[in-house]
Amino acid sequence: MSLALFSKFVDLMIVESYEALLNAVKSVPSLYPKLRVVYNGYCDELLKPVNTPREPIVLTVARVEPVKGVHDLITAFAKVASKYPQWMLRIVGPVTDREYFSKLVNLVNGLGLNGRVDFVGPISDSQLVANLEKCM
Repeated sequence: MSLALFSKFVDLMIVESYEALLNAVKSVPSLYPKLRVVYNGYCDELLKPVNTPREPIVLTVARVEPVKGVHDLITAFAKVASKYPQWMLRIVGPVTDREYFSKLVNLVNGLGLNGRVDFVGPISDSQLVANLEKCM
């Protein structure tokens, strides 16, 4: 209700993803022409250049749910994993869909990526910065 009321007073609204856009349009279809997607950015204050040793890690930060396409990332990683045996895939973010998570674990096992894919779960901002600083 408040979204519909608020939308009458704005010329343009920014949302952070196409999923958010679709959810808003489900609630208020007339809002569609006023919506624009601007993806999440990063804070350059947190991600200053560092001189720490880097590790061969592919890192993604995402909720573990189908819309995030983690299955596609795992499948793509499997295609290059044999060429780069030292590389790991680290997935940081909460599991919001347990059934999907189970499918991902089965996918990892089926692709022979045991020990190469790490589901970390949610972490603090400072832990995220530390993880990002380590990745190549």
